[in-house]
Amino acid sequence: MGMFDIVYVECPECSRMIEFQSKAGNCNLDRFTKRNVPSVIAIDLDGESQLCKCGHLVQFFTTTCCIVDIK
Repeated sequence: MGMFDIVYVECPECSRMIEFQSKAGNCNLDRFTKRNVPSVIAIDLDGESQLCKCGHLVQFFTTTCCIVDIK
């Protein structure tokens, strides 16, 4: 059985927590929310969707920004 990390996202319809699993991080069964998810995991989950028990389709979208340091 493979290991993974989990990101919990609240369903906007009923407020249940939806679980998204990723194998992009350290895969130590770590648990994250949208506020502390590592960027490598957020990028991996971009575009993924889960059906909530209430029937609402919850999609995970990631916005990235690039910071350039010029010296």
